[in-house]
Amino acid sequence: MAARTYSTVMFLSGSLVFSAPAQSTTGTVARSEQTSTREAVGWTPFQFAVWNPVQLFDESTDVYGLRTSLFYGKNRDVYGLDFSLFANNARNVYGISVLGVGNELYHGIVPFAPLWRVSTSNVTANVTGIQIGGGAGGAIGVWIPYTYLVFGYYAIVATRARDLTGLQIALTGGTARRLDGVQIGGLFTMAEEHANGLQIAGLGNIARGEGVSFQVAGIGNMTDGDYGGLQIGLVGNVSTGSFNGLQLGALIGNKSDARTKGFQFGTFGNSAKDLAGVQIGVLLGNDTSGDVKGVQFGALGNVSGDLMGMQISGLFNRARGDVRGLQMSLYNMADGGVKGVQIGAINYCRQMTGVQLGGINIIREGELPVCLGINLSSSF
Repeated sequence: MAARTYSTVMFLSGSLVFSAPAQSTTGTVARSEQTSTREAVGWTPFQFAVWNPVQLFDESTDVYGLRTSLFYGKNRDVYGLDFSLFANNARNVYGISVLGVGNELYHGIVPFAPLWRVSTSNVTANVTGIQIGGGAGGAIGVWIPYTYLVFGYYAIVATRARDLTGLQIALTGGTARRLDGVQIGGLFTMAEEHANGLQIAGLGNIARGEGVSFQVAGIGNMTDGDYGGLQIGLVGNVSTGSFNGLQLGALIGNKSDARTKGFQFGTFGNSAKDLAGVQIGVLLGNDTSGDVKGVQFGALGNVSGDLMGMQISGLFNRARGDVRGLQMSLYNMADGGVKGVQIGAINYCRQMTGVQLGGINIIREGELPVCLGINLSSSF
């Protein structure tokens, strides 16, 4: 039987540090290549730190159990419970991480530099599990009475993870490089490169990169990239990339700078570059600079490029290109041709295959350019 040698068990400050067992048999070579991180670098069930390197065990030690620190501790990987009054650092945390204050600082001078960030990538870990952060913040400044002008300095301490798989809860703000899970922030949440999951914040949520994100905020939400999902903002929502899903802006509305597939609902109105879906602007209307394939409902008016669908409003509809479908309002205008129906007090188009119903009907290049009541044409 092959001889086996066991490593020494050392006692240090009342805790155990274990090194890897060594095997001398020839058949263990392949097996040793698959040893875990715990076997490779040593591990401890308990770690305590004041401020690294003032801690019980070296930063290369893994922790399987409890790690705690007064200010800042550093280890390779942590499995279990991780707690600090301020911040801890590890390559990976698997379990629950609790930061009393936070580990990322945002500050700025209002209104000149609204947001600066002190980079803390060297004190943030990949978190698989739950990360809970406290927070701190303050501001000093001058408000000019009877105006909305504020000049001053503010600072907010937030909670950050590099890659987050699980749940992040932060008193002020929660940020992650990549999110697969849930972020909840008292003020804001942010995913910098990728977000698949749910973001909830008192003020706003930001998701950059691409993914499927569900955002709920007291003020508004922003996706900066190609996203699908849901945005619900008390004031409004913004998407700078393509968006597939639902945008609900309760007080103002929604804005998409690229193609939108889905539904936009805004109390005042909505804006999109291209739309395949539905826009509802309760008080004002909708403006799509590109093409619309779907429906626009606006209390006052709707604007689109080419329209394949319907525009319905109380005051006016305008298609900068061609219309295939229906326009219904007091005043309907198509800069190009219409295949379909226009219903209103005044209807106008360049060419038409269809019918105009209303007071004054104009088909500029039609068989009968101007007609009262009803005008029919097959010129388009």
